[in-house]
Amino acid sequence: MATNPFYASADRSPDEGHGGAELDIDACPICPVTGAELEADAEEISRAETVTEGLRKAPWPPSPDDEGPFLTDTDEAPAGLSNVAVASTIPRGDGDDDPTWTFPSPARFYNAMRRKGWEPSEDDMAAVVSIHNSMNELTWRRVLEYERLHVAECCEPKLKRFFRVFGSDDDWSPKARLNALIGYKKPFDRHDWIVDRCGTEVRYIIDFYPGRPLPGTNLPAIYLDVRPALDTPSALFDRLRMMAFSFFPSLAPDATPSSGPSPTP
Repeated sequence: MATNPFYASADRSPDEGHGGAELDIDACPICPVTGAELEADAEEISRAETVTEGLRKAPWPPSPDDEGPFLTDTDEAPAGLSNVAVASTIPRGDGDDDPTWTFPSPARFYNAMRRKGWEPSEDDMAAVVSIHNSMNELTWRRVLEYERLHVAECCEPKLKRFFRVFGSDDDWSPKARLNALIGYKKPFDRHDWIVDRCGTEVRYIIDFYPGRPLPGTNLPAIYLDVRPALDTPSALFDRLRMMAFSFFPSLAPDATPSSGPSPTP
């Protein structure tokens, strides 16, 4: 897995790297994501649904706090649980000194879930955190599929902040409502991510759906629907372009990774 999905020319300063028309596009490619990497992510995500019945009672992926998938608090580690946090590959855009967001350790994740009244199993936490981390990395890859449409204006989009929206049916996105009307299952969770596109904030909606089992298995899967919110005409245009690319792949700037398991009608 690439450590930084975007990179600028080595002979440019950070300020020069955001120079719009002056930007050297060839010096700012998006690292390719292979089908094997996406398949491995999908298989790992599917295993999440088999962890414990207790965790199934919680929203999935179980965001330990109201801010979203990344924790900022500290806790005492329960016996047997690691308190080692893992750095993600997702660039941080909130002004913090750390270049990327940090995922929670199994101990921190466990304690946060307990504070919310859930009953996680200590034995499952390492696997749960691994699945949680993979889902967020995969979400960022989906974001980058849209962000590469703006590579001429920004080489280094970053995740600035995030929050969990889903709490009731009133929090469904318009697209989720439409999907429900035409027979798809309801999403069981929604997160919004705010991406810093070199000074411009772009809101992304992530709906989580139960997906069809992976081929050859009976394991349930999770379908991620990631797209920019329709806050601006540019976001609408981007979504129309991505729709066109799905029908006419030759029009895409480069190969578009598959979207993973499909939602279950």
